[in-house]
Amino acid sequence: MPLGHNVSGTWKDCAIWHNVSGTWKKCALWHNVSGTWKQITTLLASLLPATITVWDSAISTADANATLTLGSGGGWSSSDGGSGTWMSGGSGSDYDAMMTTVSGTLTTGTAGTWQNLGTSRTWGRNETRNGNYTSTYVGTLQVRMAASPYTVLSTTTVTLEAVVEI
Repeated sequence: MPLGHNVSGTWKDCAIWHNVSGTWKKCALWHNVSGTWKQITTLLASLLPATITVWDSAISTADANATLTLGSGGGWSSSDGGSGTWMSGGSGSDYDAMMTTVSGTLTTGTAGTWQNLGTSRTWGRNETRNGNYTSTYVGTLQVRMAASPYTVLSTTTVTLEAVVEI
C-alpha cells in the first residue's frame, strides 16, 4: 500500500522531493539488476498481504486441493478465488520467491529453495482420503529481488487447508 496523505478529504500518494540546482525533483527508488539500474515502481503497492489463507473442501470420494500461485506477470491467485498483485512494475524474472515450511507438507511445489518468478510458481496441499479429513500446510512466503543484494520485499504467512467431508 503506498504512503498517502489526506488533502481536503481526498487521499493522495506522497512524493519525496529533493532540490537539484534549484529545481525540485521527485525521488525514485532504484535497484541494480545485473549491472543495469532499474526503477522500482510503486514498491509499497506491490507487496503481498501479511497473511493468505486458502481453503478448499470436497465431499468424500472427491479430492480437495488448496493452492496458491504467484504468476510471472505479477498477479497471484488461489484455488478458492482469492487474487491480487504481487508486482506492479518490471519483470517477474527480476524477483525470486521462497516458501519456508512452518508446519505440514506441501503436495505441490517446492519449499526451502529460492525460485525465480520469471516462471509462475504454485504451492499446494491436497487431501485425497475418503471420510472426514483435513490436511493443513503453513508456510512463510518471501519475495526478494533476484540480484545482489537480494533485498526481501515481502514476507507473507500462507495457510493451505484441504478438507474432505462425508
